[in-house]
Amino acid sequence: MDDPLSPGPAPPPLVPDDGDLGDGEWRPLPHQFYASPVASAILVLATTGVMIAAALYLFKPALFAAKEHDEEFLGDTGLGVELPYEEIDAYDEYIEKVLKAPTDEKDREYGEAPRKKAFEKACRLLSVRAKASLRSIRAAHAEYAKHTMMYRGSGRRGRGGGGIITEEHMAALKEEWAPFQPEMKEIIDQANWLKPGRPGWGAAILQEAYDALLEDWEAEAAKARAAGDEPPPFKKLRFGKGARVECNMGEQRGYVKGTVQVCFELPYLVMLDTGGSVTAPGDHEELIRAVSDPDDKGTPEGIDMSVYKQFRFPIGTVVMANMGKNGWKRGSVTKHAVKGEDGGVRAYGIYIHAMGGEVYAPHDTDQVVRKATAAEATGPPPLRFKKGDRVLCNMGKERGLAPGKIEKVWVKRNPPPNAPPGSQPVMAPYQIQLDEGGFVFAPHDNDSTIRADPNATASTEPNGEGDATPTADGELEEAD
Repeated sequence: MDDPLSPGPAPPPLVPDDGDLGDGEWRPLPHQFYASPVASAILVLATTGVMIAAALYLFKPALFAAKEHDEEFLGDTGLGVELPYEEIDAYDEYIEKVLKAPTDEKDREYGEAPRKKAFEKACRLLSVRAKASLRSIRAAHAEYAKHTMMYRGSGRRGRGGGGIITEEHMAALKEEWAPFQPEMKEIIDQANWLKPGRPGWGAAILQEAYDALLEDWEAEAAKARAAGDEPPPFKKLRFGKGARVECNMGEQRGYVKGTVQVCFELPYLVMLDTGGSVTAPGDHEELIRAVSDPDDKGTPEGIDMSVYKQFRFPIGTVVMANMGKNGWKRGSVTKHAVKGEDGGVRAYGIYIHAMGGEVYAPHDTDQVVRKATAAEATGPPPLRFKKGDRVLCNMGKERGLAPGKIEKVWVKRNPPPNAPPGSQPVMAPYQIQLDEGGFVFAPHDNDSTIRADPNATASTEPNGEGDATPTADGELEEAD
């Protein structure tokens, strides 16, 4: 009897036969297969190749892009639209040649009335530029968004929507798109310079441009429908300016009624019926929807829907400024939209008559600055000197005190040619003719800036009127 623990004879290898296998029976493979080194090597190489291909597809999808499609796109003109350089150049050239002319002759030529007309023409040119630029920007943005969706690399794990745009193509498109957004900012800045306010024209000019584009499209669409044609494409938001909407203010407040104020692009700006304003960054029902109340009575009275608001007080207006503990003080408006060192913009620069110095009104409200009553504003603002008086002018450390004669008082002058963009006309107490020749302008009526000449007597000449440009406190600026 054989030992049960001793190995028996090896079973013969099973080889394929032509008979059918019964259910549950396995047919062993020949052991020579997996013993073959060639077969093992092939298996390892195949597995490695599949893993490398999968890794490249995940992390280098551009290698799998359909080159024939991308070359077709690259053969196009990119975004297919440019900024309206003709309108841009027309505005810029007019500003440089007319409103910023660096000569006294131009300053004299563009006095109060002529300069006002020049600004009005500049505003018209900027409106034309804004309309043309917004049309180009909208078209370029739509094309840029379409290419972005097809860019292989914009989606999850580097996969885009269609996967037919390469990184090189997308980089070229980004470079082409780059100048469009700065153009919007430039239009806003120029509008605020031409028409400063609370807020300035920059808050409204692009909405006005959109309204003009929409009006043009509606006219073209009506003609197309009358001819039985399809109207031209025009991308509109769901709600227009003045539309009554409900804004999602969160779980506690729910949907609050309001009126759309700005809608040329997202986000919407909505004035709430309860006061204040909100923005809706998306154009869908979860954020903003049409008013559902059939008995809605429209925008309540007292809700100011104007986007651009002019300053209440022109340059030179006599006002009362709230000086806090010192009470209300009479002064004259000298500047609009004064930019502070912190980058913030103050509504007014006001020369306080009694103090002989300038203060800034942060807001254009009656709590901060109000118009002087007839009694408060009676008579000319008090000054220490009058036309013809002999004075000494502070010309700085190097030149010291220079003698001269008061030529004009309470003078207003437009900004000098080298003034930064946004500078506004200013008021100065005095224009002085120096004994050594030339004119200077005193920004303040105090002893650190101008004082009486002890070697002369005051003049009895009537006060004059003219133009001046105040500069830093305590020193005077020479006229050209």
